[in-house]
Amino acid sequence: QSGQVTTIRGSGMRTGAEVFAVCDEGGVQVEHQGVVTPPGVWDETLLEVTFNMGAVAAGTVCLVQVRNVDGTYDHVLTVLK
Repeated sequence: QSGQVTTIRGSGMRTGAEVFAVCDEGGVQVEHQGVVTPPGVWDETLLEVTFNMGAVAAGTVCLVQVRNVDGTYDHVLTVLK
């Protein structure tokens, strides 16, 4: 679905981090970059991210990854599609 908003809860998410949905699409890992909504609004424990998942098959399992600019990251397992 296009414009799918996902709420990510965690800790240590820093301003400027990039958020990706890493999906297993037929045995190939494909990264879909998300956009923090509203842009520029960060909270170290909660982010709302919009993903364009329109081209991803229904039932696809994705791992959401928040990548901080210092190289640290965290994973959240979810089904986005």
